[in-house]
Amino acid sequence: TGGEDFIAPEKLLPSAFHVGIGKQFGSKQVHDAKHGGFNQKLQVRVTKRPPNTWDVALRAPSTVAVKKGDALLIGFWARGKAADGTGGGVAEFAVERNGAPYEKSVQYLVETPADGTWAHYWVRCKSLQDYEAGALKIVFQAGYLPMTFEVGGVQAINYGKRKPLDDLPYTPLTYVGREKDAPWRAAAAQRIEQ
Repeated sequence: TGGEDFIAPEKLLPSAFHVGIGKQFGSKQVHDAKHGGFNQKLQVRVTKRPPNTWDVALRAPSTVAVKKGDALLIGFWARGKAADGTGGGVAEFAVERNGAPYEKSVQYLVETPADGTWAHYWVRCKSLQDYEAGALKIVFQAGYLPMTFEVGGVQAINYGKRKPLDDLPYTPLTYVGREKDAPWRAAAAQRIEQ
């Protein structure tokens, strides 16, 4: 509570995202989703790794002005699957200037669960500058590997100076295999002992 959308909800629907993906790298589609939090998902299939991660990107520009130091909170659901079946999807999420020099208020690596289930993410940051409507954007750069990456239920909320950043939710960055009981750890411990 207490925040205002800095990207209008209708501009965050899967059909409204600007998706940059050349046919040589893959495709995009909007599908119905059987999920309690949203009813449509945006699916990107990367069939060939592009030269740059930003060559496959899902973008949504701000619809209102944002002030320097405003506390921003972005929530979204994501899931994915690597084409070779060895893990989930990977994308870099950013809140950045909508044009050169693309200064970023935050960069966050999204690594979805390896089993293909949906995961919810909260990303928070302070705006680096004053931005007019349309001069700031959120972006998912998905040109990391051949995979399927899906996103839905996106929210973009500005709390201004009314709420401290630390009071907003945040999903800590992690990676597959970080768990204390991850299978690789026992094998590594055995090699260390040898």
